[in-house]
Amino acid sequence: MQARESDETTLRTKPNADRRNGDPVVVILDITMPRLDGLSADAVSVDLRQMHALKTGRLIEAAVVCGALLGGLHASALRPYRAFAAELGVLFQIVDDILDVVGSDEQLGKTPGKDRQAGKVTYVSRFGLDRARQLADEALARAESRLAGLPGDTAGLRAVAGYIAGREH
Repeated sequence: MQARESDETTLRTKPNADRRNGDPVVVILDITMPRLDGLSADAVSVDLRQMHALKTGRLIEAAVVCGALLGGLHASALRPYRAFAAELGVLFQIVDDILDVVGSDEQLGKTPGKDRQAGKVTYVSRFGLDRARQLADEALARAESRLAGLPGDTAGLRAVAGYIAGREH
């Protein structure tokens, strides 16, 4: 089941703004998030990943892309960096879902269990705690494998991925 246009939250740049002062404009954020209400369990599994790649992943992507551009990377070479960032966003959200179940007030700085109380579909509610942990490990492995193909020193990006995977708050 596809989300209807009226059910989407969209943040985009101006549709015809592809040049500024004669130079191409790099779109850093382009988010369209599907609503999950009323979808089948299988559709939710697919859309849950897509939503987190688009939500948290796109925010992380903006930081990664800005860093790459400031480091002198040409806009045409951003695709693998975007793929890494999307995976990192999914990893962040899976870990966040896990922490909402297993974390404490002191550890998180907020009340745990809010997602369950609100009836939100999360990786833990959809797959269970053990499988969510496995999915986090798989997302970390995919993020790290995306780094393997990138030029230059990616130790900093690898450290960020490791931090997100192991965070406790």
